[in-house]
Amino acid sequence: MLGGSKDGQVVDAMDLFFKFTLDASTAFLLGHSVNSLENPQDRFSDAFATVQSVQSTIARVGPLNRFVPRKAFYESLNIMEQFIQPFIEQTLQLTPDELEKKSKSDEGYNFLYALASFTRDRTVLRDQLTAVLLAGRDTTACTLSWLFSEISRRPDIVNKLRREIEEHVGMNNKPTYTHLKNMRYLTHVINETLRLYPIVPFNVRVSLKDTTLPRGGGPDGTQPIGIPGKSDQ
Repeated sequence: MLGGSKDGQVVDAMDLFFKFTLDASTAFLLGHSVNSLENPQDRFSDAFATVQSVQSTIARVGPLNRFVPRKAFYESLNIMEQFIQPFIEQTLQLTPDELEKKSKSDEGYNFLYALASFTRDRTVLRDQLTAVLLAGRDTTACTLSWLFSEISRRPDIVNKLRREIEEHVGMNNKPTYTHLKNMRYLTHVINETLRLYPIVPFNVRVSLKDTTLPRGGGPDGTQPIGIPGKSDQ
C-alpha cells in the first residue's frame, strides 16, 4: 500500500515507478542495481536524469542547441561513466568461454555478459548499455504510470486482476515467466494500456548520406525520391 506521512497525502507514484525501473534495468544490464528506491540521492540516478533533461532540450531546440548550457550535462556523463566502466572492465577480464557459460546460466546473468560475447570495444559496450538503459527505464515507467492511472478509476478491473494473480502466483510467491505467460487478463490490460498510450507514438529516421528511394515521389508516389544526407539537411 502506498501512503504519505499523513492521512490522505498524495503520493507521486510515477516518481517511484521511474526509480523502480531504473533499479530493475541496472540490475539486468550490469548485475548490480543502483537501489534508487532505497537511496533517492543516488549520484547515478541524479546524473542520468540530468543527461536526459539536457539531451531532450538539445533535441527540441534544433539549430539553437548551441546556446544550451552543457556544463551539468558533461559532469553528469562523467558520473555515469565512472559508475558503468568498472562493470565493463570486470566483464572484459572474463574469457570467451566464461562469458558463454554465464550467458547460458540464469544465475548471475546480465546483459553486459551477452554484449561482451559479441564485442570487446569499451566504447560500444558503454553506448549500448546506456541506450538500453534509457529504453528500459522510461518506457516501462511510463506504461506503469498510465496503467495505474486508468485502473485507479476501475475497481472492477483491479478486482479481476487481483483474482488472476492470486490464482496463478499466490500471495507469497514471486511471479515466474510461466506465471506471466498464463495470466491472459493481465496481458490484455497491459496491451490495452499500450494501445491507449503508446510508448513510441512516432519515430524519426535520417539518412547519413545522399541516397534515393525507389518509390515515394511524384504525384502518385510511385516515382523515385531523393533523400539528402544528414549533413545537408
